[in-house]
Amino acid sequence: MPELQVAALGNELLSDDGIGPHTLSMLRQAAWPPQVRFHSLGIGSLSAVTLLRRPGCLLLLDALQGGQRPGTVYRLRAGRLLLTEALSLHEMHLLHLAARFFPARLRDITVLGLEPAHLSPGVFFSPEVRAALPLYMRLASLEISSFLAEGGRRP
Repeated sequence: MPELQVAALGNELLSDDGIGPHTLSMLRQAAWPPQVRFHSLGIGSLSAVTLLRRPGCLLLLDALQGGQRPGTVYRLRAGRLLLTEALSLHEMHLLHLAARFFPARLRDITVLGLEPAHLSPGVFFSPEVRAALPLYMRLASLEISSFLAEGGRRP
């Protein structure tokens, strides 16, 4: 069965921008099969190049500024994005890299984002993001479960 790479982007010291790493940490506590691999990328999208070279699917977790109200959850298929629009510095740099050097991989990348309210220094989430966290966690778990149920096809 192909692998699913679950990767978190974000800075845990910038309030809501830490949603990706926080979610990844919580997901790691569950008992997932070995074909589900977890990666904390911080804010360095270029460190994910090795993930783009691996076969299988990639699920990205991050704060994502899409212009909706704080706490909004987004599920985006990378192969369907217009990559001239910047939503999040983290994902878009990674997705632009994928589009340029690994274009076939875009169809295997899903971005699960959460609209931040604050990106100021701090280690606490805004009330809006805190309220959306259970839904975000559930959706991330469902993405992984769907990948496993589909026998390793894209989540």
